[in-house]
Amino acid sequence: MPYVFLTLPVRQKLNQFRTFLEEHEYHESTILGYQTYVSRFLRSNYYNEKNSNLKDQIKEFLKNEASMSPKTFKYCRAALYVFYKFSTGMPYPKAVKENVIAEIEDLLAGFQDFQKRVKHLADTSIISEANQVRPFLNFIYQQSPESFNVSNISAMDIRNYFTGEAAHLNSSTKGRIATSIRNFFKYLRFSGVNVDESIFKIPLSPAVWKLNTIPTVLSNEEFESLRNCFDKSRPSGIRDYAITLCFTELGLRCSEVASLTLDDLDWKNGIIKIKNTKTHTDRTLPMSSTFGEAIVNYLQNSRPASKSRVLFVRFSHTQGEPMGREQVRGVMRRAYKRAGISESVTGTHILRRTVASKIYKKGCTLKMVADILGHECLESTAIYTKIDTEMLLQAAGMWPGGGSLC
Repeated sequence: MPYVFLTLPVRQKLNQFRTFLEEHEYHESTILGYQTYVSRFLRSNYYNEKNSNLKDQIKEFLKNEASMSPKTFKYCRAALYVFYKFSTGMPYPKAVKENVIAEIEDLLAGFQDFQKRVKHLADTSIISEANQVRPFLNFIYQQSPESFNVSNISAMDIRNYFTGEAAHLNSSTKGRIATSIRNFFKYLRFSGVNVDESIFKIPLSPAVWKLNTIPTVLSNEEFESLRNCFDKSRPSGIRDYAITLCFTELGLRCSEVASLTLDDLDWKNGIIKIKNTKTHTDRTLPMSSTFGEAIVNYLQNSRPASKSRVLFVRFSHTQGEPMGREQVRGVMRRAYKRAGISESVTGTHILRRTVASKIYKKGCTLKMVADILGHECLESTAIYTKIDTEMLLQAAGMWPGGGSLC
């Protein structure tokens, strides 16, 4: 890489920004990336330290980035939004929505309420689907504002949207949008609105074979290496080990780990209550002795004083503040690195899949695995049957005649 000269003020600002990111437990690769984008901004003609309007400076810089570097724009934007929070102590102001169409927003409000009350989806999924349907409805509305009526929308309108307005999107994004549009019209039909039947006679998304691949899991060696990579002589090591057991002993989602509170631990009955779940359905799981001892050790010898009832809290600059999902993910990413696990493994869901496969291989029924994981649909759990290769070999009958197929 070519050498870039940085003035002393820029170097100082970048060092302060790095400290801020480290205190908030950002991953090292993220810190390096964010510093690169912020450095480019600080060296540009858009930045003026004497001008207090940092928001507009970032806005103008990002306009230029969107046209000059579209492939990295979203990463640059994320870096500068964090830099704004570092500089001002406030989140970057959200853009004011323009041309909000009240009729469409009313429809989407009903759709979101349906997704929550009837389908019990997570809030993030509800918001995501509404955001994917909104541009489509706006597209239809612009065709004829005076005669806009969802009952008049047909399969051809959906086709025109994907071949025109949304033609630039990749296939996977189109598939997600198409699924959201389908769900929206299912909601309308459920609500008694007349819907053109042609919409339900065409595939709104390409075929997605959910069970055509074997889920990625950790090997037994990797699983054990992960559990043994913590320095339990340090408070952070004690905490991080307890966090890891939430994944490896209980198979929790990352959001569920971050949401655990002191009140969820029922020591008398040896159980833990899992709340604020993706499906909005609480569940209760037994605490193993390994898990219980790790939590006791964390509470007695590691957890700093805190007013928060959240179980896992931070140790750094914001000591005692609750850890969020990103901080929990950061703990696991650093653990993966220490355990020698492939750099391609960055999320926590692989731990959930690994636990599910282990439970199933021990002879538990799919229904029991689904209850432990908090799945509402057995289809979500069925994929783990493909991991038990020994059972699959037994299920494969002999070729007629007794010979080998090959």
